[in-house]
Amino acid sequence: MLPGGALHPNEPARLRLADLPTPVERVTRLLSRRGIDPDRVPLFVKRDDRTGLGVSGNKVRKLEYLVADAVHGTVNGVGGADTLVTMGGVQSNHCRATAAVAARLGLKSRLVLRGADPREQEPPMAWGGNLLLDELFGGEVSFHDAKEYNGDREAMLMRVLGGVKQAGGVPYFFGTGGSVSLGSWGYVRCVYELAAQLDTAGWSGPVDLFCCVGSCGTHAGCVVGRALAGLADWRVVGVPVAGTAKTMSDGTRELVDETSAEFELGLTETDTPVEVLDGFVGPGYSIPTPQGDAAVRDAAATEGLVLDPTYTGKTMAGVLHAMSTGFVRDGAAVVFLHSGGAFGLMGSV
Repeated sequence: MLPGGALHPNEPARLRLADLPTPVERVTRLLSRRGIDPDRVPLFVKRDDRTGLGVSGNKVRKLEYLVADAVHGTVNGVGGADTLVTMGGVQSNHCRATAAVAARLGLKSRLVLRGADPREQEPPMAWGGNLLLDELFGGEVSFHDAKEYNGDREAMLMRVLGGVKQAGGVPYFFGTGGSVSLGSWGYVRCVYELAAQLDTAGWSGPVDLFCCVGSCGTHAGCVVGRALAGLADWRVVGVPVAGTAKTMSDGTRELVDETSAEFELGLTETDTPVEVLDGFVGPGYSIPTPQGDAAVRDAAATEGLVLDPTYTGKTMAGVLHAMSTGFVRDGAAVVFLHSGGAFGLMGSV
């Protein structure tokens, strides 16, 4: 790390929004329940569900960089935005975190959501989970069916941004999950933080770090962070929770390469291997699986650890499978990156 806390001469500026560092905890009873010897293969949990701002999980690390650019123009040289505009599913953790950050900073948020308004369904349903928090944080939301959301997305977003401008606002847009090259720096920094914590805890051996892969930003940031920090004996493994393994791997590869190019990091594909562990998506994104649900229940019952069925439950199912089948390297510590999402649990398991 450079003087002043910078990771790299080209690291962009950030607003300090998250409660950092998040804790690292060792898990033993969960492993014992699954018949895994916790003394043979240590399992640590990086508690990024505890970043603050309304239990915002992994998204707030990315927002530290994105909102710095929105307000101060740290990357694009514009700044002055007063409305954060983003998109995601009806129960998007990222949209909820964006609304929370906007409220904290006295900004507005405009959230473009994929799916139907629960109040217009038959029978009508109350707003709950992340959607309720969007409202409490003052977010302005609109609902869009799959045809519109996945179709001419550019035209849809131009209408949204035009509406903000027409109302006198200055919008700043970032896509699903904040998973763009600028946002990826949140998890570059997380890897440095985690390495220092494991060192303090006395672990100096190899590390197999597992994270969820959805919009690819967290995975890409961890891959870049491993390379920049010179952690040659670390391995970063993404567990896809949407799409296909190839789609997720390709998405991460693209974002890693974009981040390296945009910020002139000089990283090659050899420096930044992208690895995914397939088999835990199930029928599709946001559809619970028996393995994921079992991981949610076991983690809660043995460790008081709250996971969710869409992201972290499926990821933990992958981690436990990897630990019990020899996928994990001999002599390596396993780290599960807990990226949050507890509000997605309500009524799902």
